[in-house]
Amino acid sequence: INASYRALDSIAAIGQRRETIDFWARRSGGVAGRIPDYQAIINCGLYDMRHVIAAGNPQWLENIENWFFRVRDNNLLQTHAFADAPRDRNTPGADPGYLKIVERRAGGIVINGAKSIATIAPFADEFLGLTSPRPGMQAEEVLFFSLPMNADGLHIICRESLIPRAEAGHPLAPHWDELDAYMIFDHVLVPNDRIFHLQPEGEVDINLLGQMFFGILSWPLWHILARASVKLELLIGLADSITDHLGKRQDPAVIATLANMAIHLEAISALLYRAEHEPVPSAGGMLLPNPRQITAGRVAVVDNHPQLLQQLRELSGSGIMMSPSSRELDHPDIGALMRANFVGNDPRATNRFALQKLAWDLTCDSFGSRQLLFEMLNAGGAQLNKTMFMETCDLTDARQLAMDLAGIGREGIDLLKKVR
Repeated sequence: INASYRALDSIAAIGQRRETIDFWARRSGGVAGRIPDYQAIINCGLYDMRHVIAAGNPQWLENIENWFFRVRDNNLLQTHAFADAPRDRNTPGADPGYLKIVERRAGGIVINGAKSIATIAPFADEFLGLTSPRPGMQAEEVLFFSLPMNADGLHIICRESLIPRAEAGHPLAPHWDELDAYMIFDHVLVPNDRIFHLQPEGEVDINLLGQMFFGILSWPLWHILARASVKLELLIGLADSITDHLGKRQDPAVIATLANMAIHLEAISALLYRAEHEPVPSAGGMLLPNPRQITAGRVAVVDNHPQLLQQLRELSGSGIMMSPSSRELDHPDIGALMRANFVGNDPRATNRFALQKLAWDLTCDSFGSRQLLFEMLNAGGAQLNKTMFMETCDLTDARQLAMDLAGIGREGIDLLKKVR
């Protein structure tokens, strides 16, 4: 069985699964967020929540289990999408294009509408349909299902590729641009054996929908933070190497900036360590890395990532934009001039150029801009994650401490007397 599907039934198993995450993340520096290793953990989340999602329906439960084992045992790649197509919410009467059931047949349901953003959709074998809760949702819009990517009426509309025309000087973009896509369902039949959950007619149970949706996402959120920690390590390593190659590694201002970056990485690493060593029981009887620390780490990443990229830009200086690539340095007409003026007798010059080209891909290029958007939005923005964190954050002891020391409780008065 693929190691990405390892059952998390002990702290040791969590550690082994983390090694798998790190193994793949280090191959790309953490810029590949939707590789098969990640998609597998989404599937594990679905399987773990199967009894909640099936809601007492034995056919749905069997469908989830059959699909999970087929995808796992055959190493099939799934893509998924739960975001709705963007629209102007203030335009009355506009058809929002929400994916919904438009017909019920003996053999299944017919669905119509669109979903976004299905990353790596052009390369996937399967589509996993999930529904995120939102205000005003109708019963026919609550859908948990799967489809083969070649289903009749299913269309994949990809965004523009971010691969540069010339690969020289772009160490990341030509290899790791994960295509995002719209999924348009033009009256697509979902067979009965691929339906995982439908909402009964009537008012949508938003609480149950949220339990199902966020229960599934609790698993990949750990993967997201673990991968992000590898990207943070790349950023601090790149900043340290570039400043060393520029001869300003010992400048006090540079040291302070590097320290801020390294401290952020240490904080994320500490949150991951605690989450992995203080797991909580999952809905399916597994051990789930503690969502409280995972969400706290996610908030820290979202809040700090733009600043870290800007710090890397500033530390790199203008060379991040103007460092020559092998195309210029080895060009038959201008190569000698480029080397005479930009390399000279510096034995590390070409290494510096390579480092700054990597920094360009991460922070300035269109590929880097997509990377920033991905980190900011791929598991909900800062506001959503902070709300999720506070829903699980018990401040009872902290509040009691404050009240006691303010003299509101007897304990606070006694403590103040002892201090005096």
